[in-house]
Amino acid sequence: MTTLQHPNETTKVFLGILGRNASSPLDTYFANLDLLLTTPVIFIGEVNGRAWGAGDEHLLRMDMRFAGPEARFGAPEAAVGVLHVGAIQQLVRLIGPGRASEYMLSAAQVGAEEAARVGWVNSVHPTAEALRKHVDGVAARIALFPAETLRLTKASIAEQAPPRRAFEMI
Repeated sequence: MTTLQHPNETTKVFLGILGRNASSPLDTYFANLDLLLTTPVIFIGEVNGRAWGAGDEHLLRMDMRFAGPEARFGAPEAAVGVLHVGAIQQLVRLIGPGRASEYMLSAAQVGAEEAARVGWVNSVHPTAEALRKHVDGVAARIALFPAETLRLTKASIAEQAPPRRAFEMI
């Protein structure tokens, strides 16, 4: 257990040791993130609220991300002394290193419109109903295609994700 001091509060953070204990919370966390990339299911993120920290890490590992008008995204980890390890590479690939540095190092919040403009999400929709209708339409269209083709396409795209060993140096 590590204690992090902030001017207004003290936060306790468990830092597991990768490779030492297969059931450590950190190993389990990475295994869950890996499932989003490796499971032959198409994951579509639909956000109309906050997706910060670990929620954003999970969202970035999904195959597609769509936002409603109330969506907010962020990686506040730098502000509390931890690393956004679960999806930092995906964010850099989506929005570029300069923008990723700006948002992550300053722990900035990104609204739905800006997230769509920079590529953090695929698109933003004007209402929660429009968001749901769009996501349902995308999912219905995908469901028409051969499962094996979808699996192979997803696997090919996932090859671009960082290998697990990239996180073992943390």
